[in-house]
Amino acid sequence: MNRLTTVLVTYPAHAKYIGETIESLKMQGITPIVVNNGRRAQENWDDAIANCETEYLFLPHSDDVYLPEFAKEVIAHLDAHPEAVACFTLDYIIDEKGRRIGHTALPFPAQSSYSFDYVFDAMGRYGNFLRCPSVVFRAQKVRMLRYPDTCGTANDTAMWFNVLHNAGPICIVPKPLYLYRQ
Repeated sequence: MNRLTTVLVTYPAHAKYIGETIESLKMQGITPIVVNNGRRAQENWDDAIANCETEYLFLPHSDDVYLPEFAKEVIAHLDAHPEAVACFTLDYIIDEKGRRIGHTALPFPAQSSYSFDYVFDAMGRYGNFLRCPSVVFRAQKVRMLRYPDTCGTANDTAMWFNVLHNAGPICIVPKPLYLYRQ
């Protein structure tokens, strides 16, 4: 996928899962740039966003597993929705042994894209339904954004609002395309 840069930041806590994650990416033709530098997530995200030279940027988590159609479907969804600056997917939730224990679903009817106001209202009603390990950015559209580091455990949510408010709408593939390790 020469349109997609994939930066996989690893952490010691995920060491036993990293091989499975990398294999799930390689099965899609993705060779990730593996980063193991001990820096904070925000710093690695900022570097990846600032230095991405391809059309799309993907920052998977090093303990999750991506289904064979993940990249193909997300890129197709972004191509079909040029107004969207990022695309998310739903997931199956797995435990530490890889057993499926649940899944996420959209708490509202699917749309082609979602605005800041729509997502802000929906998160107030339903909680956070956007999972970090599924996001693929349209790199040029988010180049000027930086990952917030002042929101504690809500940094990811703050980033989605930052994207929506400052770069444009997002889209969501309304089906599970990866396994989210809880």
